[in-house]
Amino acid sequence: MKHCSLIFILVWVIIPLWGQMNKLKFAFEYSPNYSKITDEIVDEDYKLSHNIFAKSNYAVSEKFKVTFGMGLFNTGEREVTEFNYTPGIDKVKFIHNYNYIAFPIGLKYTFRSWFISPEIAVGVNISNKKKIVALYSDGHKKVERVEEVI
Repeated sequence: MKHCSLIFILVWVIIPLWGQMNKLKFAFEYSPNYSKITDEIVDEDYKLSHNIFAKSNYAVSEKFKVTFGMGLFNTGEREVTEFNYTPGIDKVKFIHNYNYIAFPIGLKYTFRSWFISPEIAVGVNISNKKKIVALYSDGHKKVERVEEVI
């Protein structure tokens, strides 16, 4: 009975979408960027972040589309602390990663060869990780990964 219900629901959703296939488009979006969360007193620096989304848009008219999707949003920051007067340790790097699953929804308006596409997203935090890299004077390094509590 559960399988029949699942098949019925899938057919009920897929058939109307199949009929609208010329209006419904799918795409993948990847955008690497450099992010920095705050300008605190700590010597923070930009960190390479990654965003990847599966998106679709539905054509309401030739120039106007509704967009929606789901994806992974990664952001964070990097801190470097140098120990000039401490024997044994040269510096310690902290790399913070904050990961979210995001659900964007927006509009896309096309005019000539240009378009404007404002979006808003709801995100759910799925992990906060910190990588600690200690660089020692004798050339070796120690790497530790910890779950960060915010």
